[in-house]
Amino acid sequence: MSQNPYMETPENWLKNNPESVNPYLENLFELMNSPAYFSVYPPLNQSIFYVAAWGADLDPQKGILVLRIILILGEIGTLFLLLKLFEHYLSLIHI
Repeated sequence: MSQNPYMETPENWLKNNPESVNPYLENLFELMNSPAYFSVYPPLNQSIFYVAAWGADLDPQKGILVLRIILILGEIGTLFLLLKLFEHYLSLIHI
């Protein structure tokens, strides 16, 4: 079940949904640095976090690995885009 991270703080969500509390959520809540704040991350980041949690089957260690893989793929994509941009500017110089 998806939740909107901009509608409720984690602290309030746990209070309002006691039936959903499990050891995994309790562990995450203890590790949070700001359980009383609304999300400070933009929607794109929230979707990446969702993909990481879904891909990791809610295992924090696997989630970190999935996030790192996403970041590495993003860096590789940036490298290819920079190479294309570099090729484009080199072709302009030779004209």
